[in-house]
Amino acid sequence: MKKTILLLTTIIVISVGFLSGCNESTNNDDINENSNLVELVNYNIETFGAELGNKPEKIGDGFIHDERANNGYYKITGTIKNIAGRTLDNITVKVDFYDINHTYLTSESDYVIDLANASIGDFKIILLCYSSCFEEVEQIEFDISAI
Repeated sequence: MKKTILLLTTIIVISVGFLSGCNESTNNDDINENSNLVELVNYNIETFGAELGNKPEKIGDGFIHDERANNGYYKITGTIKNIAGRTLDNITVKVDFYDINHTYLTSESDYVIDLANASIGDFKIILLCYSSCFEEVEQIEFDISAI
């Protein structure tokens, strides 16, 4: 039930962001409105954990907060599509992490370079267990910008 609510909340937040055309304020005039350049095709959230000295193994989908996640990480993977009508030189996929009350915790980013028009690119973002907010993460939002 909690995973369903988290998923629905995440989808609604992402949809509102894309539909409103909001983008990060910046001094770089080359960054355009995200919804006109890049489309988020899909994404997955997985939790990995390990005993000290062992290789991390997937323990489940979504954000898992128990002893199995010790010495592990959250992995967000997905694909984006270039809908700009031209090659995009540099795409930044930033994930903002939030707690259950939607309080901002931290951000991590990945980059897709030289994505041709109508092409698909993959991204992978990792949040390590050593982050001070690791156990509080419940929600994410995407901020995708392109040049």
